[in-house]
Amino acid sequence: MTKPKDTFMSFCLAEKGLFRHHHLIWHGAAMLALKVGGVLTPHRRFGESYILIEEGKIAQVAVERPRFVDEVHSYDGCMAVPGFVDLHMHGCFGIDVMNASSMRLRELAERLPATGVTSFMPSTVSDDFSRLSSVIENVRVASEARIGAQVLGVHLEGPYLNAENRGAHLLDQIRPPSIEEFKALYGKSQGLLKRVTVAPEVVGGLGFIEDVSARFDVTVSIGHTNATFDEAFEAFDRGAKIVTHLFNGMRKLDHREPGVAGAALTRADVFVEAIVDLVHLHPATVRLIHRCKGAKRMLLVTDAMAAAGLSDGLYRLGRTQVSVKDGVARLGDGVLAGSALTMIQAVKNAVKVGIPLRDALAMASDSPCEAMKFKGKGRLEQGFDADILILDRRLNLVSTYVGGKKHFDRDGGAHQLEDVG
Repeated sequence: MTKPKDTFMSFCLAEKGLFRHHHLIWHGAAMLALKVGGVLTPHRRFGESYILIEEGKIAQVAVERPRFVDEVHSYDGCMAVPGFVDLHMHGCFGIDVMNASSMRLRELAERLPATGVTSFMPSTVSDDFSRLSSVIENVRVASEARIGAQVLGVHLEGPYLNAENRGAHLLDQIRPPSIEEFKALYGKSQGLLKRVTVAPEVVGGLGFIEDVSARFDVTVSIGHTNATFDEAFEAFDRGAKIVTHLFNGMRKLDHREPGVAGAALTRADVFVEAIVDLVHLHPATVRLIHRCKGAKRMLLVTDAMAAAGLSDGLYRLGRTQVSVKDGVARLGDGVLAGSALTMIQAVKNAVKVGIPLRDALAMASDSPCEAMKFKGKGRLEQGFDADILILDRRLNLVSTYVGGKKHFDRDGGAHQLEDVG
């Protein structure tokens, strides 16, 4: 296994200036520069560098000290990496997406940068139309504030699931897919509903997948499913692109009937979520997924519920009470009920079990954006949103920038200024 500090030490030995110097065109707007000990992205790595930020975008990554800057934040000995994108989370810091007002959801967005998240998709659990409609409206209103981590869309996880594989979803709220209901929810979201998880084998499941994929700007995932290998393959053929928390909430991988897991691992065009809290998945399983899918098709998600970022205790997941003990969220019968994981810990765990740091970062930033076709995010490249994390040698979070603005600072601004004269 690779220790985070060893990974960072190896990174620090990388050559400086591994990219061509581009002439900076200054447009006269206020410019911020982040001086860092290194820059590590899924595609490149640089030594000591300056990241120039203008109007919320990355203007340039340069090895030379910039001339036209208004402010420099210095992070010597630290590295800059892309901000994390969590495609599947139900809450954090005591805030549950299903029960939160728009004001509380804004608070959630404000606090998520402390976990390394710069963009996220609030996720629902199965409930009736009225409740789901209300949640979607609250998320939509909260997203308009553009405070903290950016809401990229709503993930409708349920209610179109298989009751046998429902996990923490309420049995009496699970129902067959309805394109009419989905259309109404999509309209309520004003286009913010971007993803839906469905079990393809339930009555009407395959037709629903094909219909949604063709008619809406929505990515279809399959999950909480007892689908066979062949049923999963047909779901992918009809438009499904992602598997929700691979290996969890689905039939077990069997040598005679590989199921969804086998189909996903052997199909090159499919993305798969992985909850790397080392409870939902054994370390060897994490390595297996990585070996089969690679960093480009493996997505780190938290599936976090309200307990994430807090201590053990009793919390809510929609209408359900969840007990968190030793950092593990379960129902009264022992069934896992989401996680208490944060994205920064997911990346650390991935590195701990042997996944290269560069790949772990890709699985938390660029790959989620590729899976959902989100443009302008997930990379530290010219023209992309300045969503940037500063990490120390042990991969601890030092600062978080969202759209070029600092939204978290571990040291209370100690890295704030450097002479720009």
